Amino acid sequence: MALAALCVLAGCSNKTRLAAVRNEGPLSSSVLSARAEEFKALDDPPYSPNGYVCLTNGLLGVGFQLDQRAEDAGSDNFTLFLANRFTRTGTESLVQFGNPFGLPTSSQPFRDEVASLDLETGVYSVRARHGGHDVYYEFVLSPSSPSAVERWTIKGQPGQRAELDVEKVPRSLSSQGEVDSGPAVKAVVAVDGDDQAQMDGPSVKAVIGQSGVVRVTRKVAFGAESRLPSFEETAQAAKEWASGRDAPRVIIDGPADDQRFVASALYFLRCGVNPSGPTGPFGVTNPKYGGRQFWDADTWMFPVLALCEPKRAAAIPLFRLATAPAAFTQALDWIAEKGVLYHPAPGERIYKYPWEAGPTGKENAPEASAKQHHITADVALMAEHASALGLIDPVASGKLVRGCANWLWRRSSRLESGEWGILDTMSPDEFHTGDNDLYTNIATEQALKAAYPSDWKNRRFKRPRDSTTFLTYDNDGLRAYKQAAALLAIWPLQDPDCEAEAGAMLKRFAGKTAKNGPAMSKSVEALVRARFGDVEVAYQEWRTSWQLYTKRPLMQFSEAPNGKNATFLTGVAGCLDAFLYGFVGFRIDKREPPAGAKWKTPIKNGYWLSITPKLPKAWPSVKLQNFSVLGRKVDFTITNSAVTVSPMQAPPSNKAGK
Repeated sequence: MALAALCVLAGCSNKTRLAAVRNEGPLSSSVLSARAEEFKALDDPPYSPNGYVCLTNGLLGVGFQLDQRAEDAGSDNFTLFLANRFTRTGTESLVQFGNPFGLPTSSQPFRDEVASLDLETGVYSVRARHGGHDVYYEFVLSPSSPSAVERWTIKGQPGQRAELDVEKVPRSLSSQGEVDSGPAVKAVVAVDGDDQAQMDGPSVKAVIGQSGVVRVTRKVAFGAESRLPSFEETAQAAKEWASGRDAPRVIIDGPADDQRFVASALYFLRCGVNPSGPTGPFGVTNPKYGGRQFWDADTWMFPVLALCEPKRAAAIPLFRLATAPAAFTQALDWIAEKGVLYHPAPGERIYKYPWEAGPTGKENAPEASAKQHHITADVALMAEHASALGLIDPVASGKLVRGCANWLWRRSSRLESGEWGILDTMSPDEFHTGDNDLYTNIATEQALKAAYPSDWKNRRFKRPRDSTTFLTYDNDGLRAYKQAAALLAIWPLQDPDCEAEAGAMLKRFAGKTAKNGPAMSKSVEALVRARFGDVEVAYQEWRTSWQLYTKRPLMQFSEAPNGKNATFLTGVAGCLDAFLYGFVGFRIDKREPPAGAKWKTPIKNGYWLSITPKLPKAWPSVKLQNFSVLGRKVDFTITNSAVTVSPMQAPPSNKAGK
């Protein structure tokens, strides 16, 4: 990584570390801030719990190592990823490039460092004192293109010397993957604030003039850019996207840290989705899982984005539609391998979606994980909701759902009981491969009924159970699970049978998932408990579901409580799902909403959107601003006794939603 090395006072050449930072608080919910006071040693760079910050706009992902060492410059520890830049052979994975962006470092220690991310402007900054100077670094991503601008400001006494090493055209964009020579890069370096400053090779050298300020700006774009906007123009565009008139907002009348988490989670999730290709669990902020799309996007991210960021939400089903030809090929390959009889009608399609989908839509998962065949049902049900919410064309959605159902039917087996089931499949638990996983069976049944309602009206998939309540799968040992699986039948599937026994299922399964597992287990327990159990206990579980995973600087969400690997968009989405679909009480149903709903409206295809609030005592009210229903901007004010909606009014009957 080619760091911008700031040397204040002439003659500086060596670099020292900028200490890692910790969360500072409580602060304004719109500004995440951290001080460089602790965490002198990092236990697992570069994705350590204390030292790594990831910023993204869905198209470009940049990693900043806060505890920078000179010997690390140019190493793989500092990453930059571009959406849709994948290796060309073998497993499809995001290509990792060297990172030309960086924080100031110096041969002398910085003092009083504070790193901040302003959620209302999108500007990341570090301020520090050094040798009698104030040093201020700013970085902002364009909200709509793979480009960014960074700016260094040095304030000091007139006549003092300053030097800033900035490569005009970054030379560090060599890749660590099988790809061509790298992306096209356009860069411009500008110096202002002092007429004595000059460029000398890669360095900007200046004597601070009467203004007392030297400012250096570097603009970098990846790909064809006819013009590079200024820092001010980019910052204004980022601010408009982050907090402008049409940006979604959540206002909690309650503890400041709850508000701060929800605001940051909403920001990171909105930023993280790829608008034109696969969205992996980490977006383009981390090499883990290679940027490939799992059910994480369809089942966890989509429900949140569908209500608050419909354009980004639509990118998820549009990617599945775009890769349907690959799913068709994979279904035919599976049929040929298994020797299944298949005589398609003219024009009929059959889709088997991959567990790990790269940009071409092919399967990239190892054999064991590739048996998570619930993914095809996940895609079908996500497409159903996308169509019901008016996010994608209903004709295209219908074809996709039927194509998924065609394969799921052939994947199913008729059981001796007369029911149907899926055999030899990996549960979402991921510790188990076997027969009749509860979630997989119910998701398959729902997909088949959505595609062929008359044929599957009275057919039923097995729901494994004992005399107490449902089991996760056949021969469930009821001991431990990698992550929540059975409770997913209650949400997102909202199976009536499982909802009716939600209390017994919570008693059976809550707390049995791996302690170092992903956050979704805890957040889905909180969601289900908010709907069907003790709201106050659910609230404490929800707080735990994000507090354990935001120990990194600037509330970067990690995949596991040990703080490694960020930004984990799936976990962020899971906590927001619990907030919106648990406490706030949103539901999407194919039937009349249950009794107790304080607000409901028909949407499309016979579906309903409703709210049944279950707010904890700590939140007297919640406001949702600039959320979206069928393309209309809506503001909600929610209490446990009422839901006020403006400017939208619910249509009088379901006819309006057909």
